Amino acid sequence: MASNERPRALTDLEVRYLWSALALSGEPESIRIRQSELPRSTYHSIRTRALSQGWVTERYVPDPSRLGRTRVRFALAASMTALGPLPARWEKDPSAAVVWEGSRLAFGVFFPPSNGPAPGKTAARTASAPGVLVESPTDPDSVPIYFDYEGLWAHVVGASGVVRYPAPLSLPLARPPVITARERAALPSLLSQGAFQRTLLSSDRQTRRLLDKQVVRMRTFLNPGALPGYLDRSLDYALFVHGRLKLGTPQELLGLLTAQFHIYPFLFVTVGGEVLLGALGQANRAWPRNEGGSVREGLVNRLDKMTTVAEPLSDLRAVLDHRYTSFASP
Repeated sequence: MASNERPRALTDLEVRYLWSALALSGEPESIRIRQSELPRSTYHSIRTRALSQGWVTERYVPDPSRLGRTRVRFALAASMTALGPLPARWEKDPSAAVVWEGSRLAFGVFFPPSNGPAPGKTAARTASAPGVLVESPTDPDSVPIYFDYEGLWAHVVGASGVVRYPAPLSLPLARPPVITARERAALPSLLSQGAFQRTLLSSDRQTRRLLDKQVVRMRTFLNPGALPGYLDRSLDYALFVHGRLKLGTPQELLGLLTAQFHIYPFLFVTVGGEVLLGALGQANRAWPRNEGGSVREGLVNRLDKMTTVAEPLSDLRAVLDHRYTSFASP
């Protein structure tokens, strides 16, 4: 995630590719190419560049609810001194999917197996450093935004609106799909891939079925610390906000951020009145304001015991960048 230099600005063509990759994440590549309005060869050239430069990460992401994973844990540790071995310890946890390490914070996402210890037992060990631990169901009401950067990117580049934002962790589920033995056997290879297959061959029918059943989804994630700026705009720091709702609903809080202040969190978790959100911002910019006050004032008015932790993207690196291979096991 971290990058020591941004040697040049993004071109308009690269911005269009990034918009299509983030706004149409999960759509067939033919649709993303058509909506980007780029020539096919240009689209593929920029996609190759974006992947090789680390601007984006492509993953086949499992839907936890469809694979029997009912809990997810978000851990945030902050310290004014070195965090020590904590991020490395998190990385070794087989249930870890995402681990970020900075000079002052560590952030991790964990999916404990359904037959694992009772909630809270491993969580206490996972979050052994001072900080926040939020354990949540994996349903779309509890995690309505899961590493979705479309809204943020649209705002940064001045797009007219959003297409799919926000993308939840799990899609709504009426009843669990039937997953055959052959489909489950295809999961390890699919979940370990580092980029999408351009074209699914006839031999990839199990992948097609897993996608059709929404057991896995194609997701494109932004790596903002590696991304060059655009015009005079750049993404400079990550901000996490945690607190407990004392006014309104989670949906109203999210509406306040997006509709009134044009802040589009890439992460939003809510369970039992507790809220954890992640956002990205620009350096040397004040908290957004409108006629009703600043966004910080709006958050303070709605969240009890609010804490914020920020880290420059230049100091933040992905120790573990969306690893979902643990879902290959029941």
